Amino acid sequence: VTAPTITIDVVSNDDTINAVEDDSDVTISGTTDAEDGQIVTVSLNGQSYTAVVTGGTWSLDIPATDAQALNVNETITANVSDLAGNPAVAVTRDIVHDVVIGIDIDTPIEIDDIVNAVEDNDVVITGTTTGVEDNQIVTITFGDGVNTVTSTATVISGVWTASDADISTLTNGSILVNAEVSDIPGNNAVDSETVILDNTAPIADSFSTFDIDPVLTGNASANESLVIELDTDGDGLTDVTYSVIADANGEWSLDTGMATPTSGNFPVLTDEDVIEIIVTDASGNSGNGTVTISEDSDNDGLTNNEESDLGTDPNNPDSDGDGIVDGEEVLVDNTDPLNDCDHVDGMPLGASDCDNDGLTTEEEVTLGTDPNNPDTDNDGLTDGEEVDLGTDPNNPDTDGDGITDGQEVLDNTDPLDACDSINGTPIGTSDCDNDGLTTDEENSLGTDPENEDTDGDGINDGQEIEDSTDPLDGCSSIGGTPPQGTACDISIESDLVNPNTNGGVFTINNIESFPNNTVRIYNRWGVLVFETNGYDNNGNAFRGISNGRVTVKKNDELPVGVYYYIIDYANDQQSKSMNGYLYINR
Repeated sequence: VTAPTITIDVVSNDDTINAVEDDSDVTISGTTDAEDGQIVTVSLNGQSYTAVVTGGTWSLDIPATDAQALNVNETITANVSDLAGNPAVAVTRDIVHDVVIGIDIDTPIEIDDIVNAVEDNDVVITGTTTGVEDNQIVTITFGDGVNTVTSTATVISGVWTASDADISTLTNGSILVNAEVSDIPGNNAVDSETVILDNTAPIADSFSTFDIDPVLTGNASANESLVIELDTDGDGLTDVTYSVIADANGEWSLDTGMATPTSGNFPVLTDEDVIEIIVTDASGNSGNGTVTISEDSDNDGLTNNEESDLGTDPNNPDSDGDGIVDGEEVLVDNTDPLNDCDHVDGMPLGASDCDNDGLTTEEEVTLGTDPNNPDTDNDGLTDGEEVDLGTDPNNPDTDGDGITDGQEVLDNTDPLDACDSINGTPIGTSDCDNDGLTTDEENSLGTDPENEDTDGDGINDGQEIEDSTDPLDGCSSIGGTPPQGTACDISIESDLVNPNTNGGVFTINNIESFPNNTVRIYNRWGVLVFETNGYDNNGNAFRGISNGRVTVKKNDELPVGVYYYIIDYANDQQSKSMNGYLYINR
């Protein structure tokens, strides 16, 4: 008698059930040569399960709750008997239930859980893992709530280190540090910590002063505690230390003559002594400044030694007489304190021509022009050239025609004549075409202010206004001649009336010129189907609809077909008529 055989397939691809896989039912399957319908019995973790043989295979699902209750190491046993009752040799398969791993971030981060400006481009994060194989990758993410920075580390013997993380671009404040790792079966572990990013360094102002007990100043974060260290003898070592607190605006000040040091003593300073300042905040960010004690006899902002080097007068605050003190010219404006024409917001001497425009400072003051700008109105002509031409050096467009004076000179037009320009616009009171109408009047009428006879009928625009004719209509004049090609009578635009032609309107060209008109339309039997006075191609027009005559009802669409029209109108007191056929099609 031959007993049946049975096998168990690999479970979950790798005989390892991880934390993701045990969230669902786990399938156990195999093969056997027992007859179809025989029952396979499977034992796992003290539980028994059964499957039915079908076509030499068997399969069953372990409920997720049972899968989650498995120990780390388990053995599956499967058995079956054939129809004759002969049992197979039980088969087993060892599996692993791997669901528990862990990760921890070492704290404090960067010694004090604060990352300052020195540390922010090379943050080091370390930590440990449990149940994670070597060479697995830890992903570390730093986030400020909007932006993130990512770094990685490799697990070696349960320890990992991530370095060179640059978080300098994140926003100052609380930074969430998130470390995540997966083991080979795919189980995940996460740990989070927070650090404070403070990479804004306080500022110490640098300046020169005559005060041997100067007030030191600077900026920091609002209400921030600061340590002020001073090197007063230039040896690179701190001689005096103070503690200050910035105000609500982030400004700090230290009166060295009044404040009490936390260590050392502030010395008596003399001319040319230098104070090197280091200001440090609680996060370890620091800034530097320098204060120099200087003697300035004329109080112009330059020391006597500096004035000696420059060649300025140490006893005269404004050596060149331009109204700007020597110190401001050198330290602020970067101008020459020995040149009265080189300054910012000063005034050169009266006889100077600082901008080389041919006018002295006194002449420019009288004219109201800028003595430091050769072309005050920026029109392309120097102020001196404008005085010679008679144009206004303070007005880029003296004649008001919209073309600058300089451009008119280049164009060889008259910058004093608003009617003489290229592409300009005459002023409103001009009559550039000598037709008796001003530019404003012509613009109001719609006539051409550059053409005395806009409609080309031989009568100038002004005369047509006096004659009460239309200067825009070549057909309207007294004694004139219409321009060649001008249509002064009516014409039919199209004898086809349908919705796709002229908007469905029977259009009579130029009918608006003859408001005293009557239009009649008859059908093929001579019945009047439309009649109107004052036809205008708009609200009063024929659109293939009856307006009610004899047997045709009002507002009825007329049938498709041929119709006959008669147009009676008056032309210069002469009665005229036009007739013909039209065709309605829809």
